[in-house]
Amino acid sequence: MPKIVSSSLCRLKVQMCYFVSNIYQINVNLILVDCLKLTSLEYIGRGLDTLNFNTPTLKSIDFFTSLKDLDAFVTLCATFPELEILNVNIFFKVTTSLTITQPLKHLKQLDIVVLCAFILPNAECDLLWILNILQASPLLQKLSIMVSEHI
Repeated sequence: MPKIVSSSLCRLKVQMCYFVSNIYQINVNLILVDCLKLTSLEYIGRGLDTLNFNTPTLKSIDFFTSLKDLDAFVTLCATFPELEILNVNIFFKVTTSLTITQPLKHLKQLDIVVLCAFILPNAECDLLWILNILQASPLLQKLSIMVSEHI
């Protein structure tokens, strides 16, 4: 499994990593991002639940996730001591609650894009779970929420 280790890397974008074997596409999941000077991370891919981070100066993170995996990732984000900007693109399938166990102590900006393309007809898109993130973000200064039916 791949690792990204650097003592000087400041910005990183990881987008749907895979390799092709014969005619099959095989997804590759990162297992470690060890970048002491990393300040910005954009991650589009799988395996966030098994990805380990050593990024003490990370200030901005941008990622795609499903609502069912959001709990675990928000908890992970709470462990980044300098995180100020969180951009979340959520694939929304069903209404659910969100439990946040650790505060996002330094979060100043939260941008949420809710992608409702997968909601069944006549199902509601309940966004009250966003209140839990707000309650866990005492320094939040800017909130942006966009709901889209298109990816």
